[in-house]
Amino acid sequence: MTPLATTSGILPVIPPFSFDHSLDFMAGFGPLRDDIQVVDRTATCTLSIAGQAIVARLIATPDAERPALAYTLWSGAPFNMLLVQAVERRLSFFLSLQDQLGPFYELAEGDESFSPIVQQLHGYHQVKFPSAFENAVWAVLSQRNTLTSARTMRSALVARYGAQLEVDGRVWRAFPEPAVIAGATSGEVGSVVRHTQKGPAVAAVADAFSQVDERWLQIAPYDEALRWLLTIHGIGPWGASFVMLRGLGRMERLPNGERKLLAAIGLHYNRAGPVSEREAAVLAARYGAYQGYWAHYLRAVG
Repeated sequence: MTPLATTSGILPVIPPFSFDHSLDFMAGFGPLRDDIQVVDRTATCTLSIAGQAIVARLIATPDAERPALAYTLWSGAPFNMLLVQAVERRLSFFLSLQDQLGPFYELAEGDESFSPIVQQLHGYHQVKFPSAFENAVWAVLSQRNTLTSARTMRSALVARYGAQLEVDGRVWRAFPEPAVIAGATSGEVGSVVRHTQKGPAVAAVADAFSQVDERWLQIAPYDEALRWLLTIHGIGPWGASFVMLRGLGRMERLPNGERKLLAAIGLHYNRAGPVSEREAAVLAARYGAYQGYWAHYLRAVG
């Protein structure tokens, strides 16, 4: 058996930061339950970059004043500087390590309903999907579907198209990159997920993302990126806003049509039940460009 290549390094973080909160979220993140292992305050996950599986193990460094994450990487091929930099960018974005929470927390001061949530989750940087493409595929698979069924479909895609790597006796399978699935017919993808409608939609998502730079979606004007997502077969208003927030870290607006969010707002703001979307927008307005963080915290606190 060919020895694995390995390397290590440090990912800088903008404080305040609590990796414990990130780990707690990852441990309960249903879509990725089989792909992230949280043990002894470390997280191990796998990424697909340039067609190869990379396994990453992360742990917080001990300096609370200057928080950072130490990482160890494994690969079946030698590492070079460009590959390591690509992995670092992906991990940093996945865990939102460069998000500045200070202004968000300042906006929460005086919000008696939300301040306790900030105290409970203080230092939590949003854990996103590892890529916007993976988030978009999950949006297709999970819409009007059970969590169990959506996860079964996702696992089938990973088994058929994903790269894999064995580390410490465990086989890690990476979610495929869009170009891999884009090379398949919609009928083939439909056979893999065993769904005649979701298969073509997944194929359409893969085709679209194989032709775009995700970094452009992260920095383009919000409406421009949103319009691009809405052109994809199978992605509607809910799916597009879901990807904007959870796949691209675009926090400027509330997610669209989130019934669980409306219920969470009603619960924490002492309403008799779920609030209306209009009420949610009024409450969120105080948070400006951090409305998405406000919504995510409300959902994450449980």
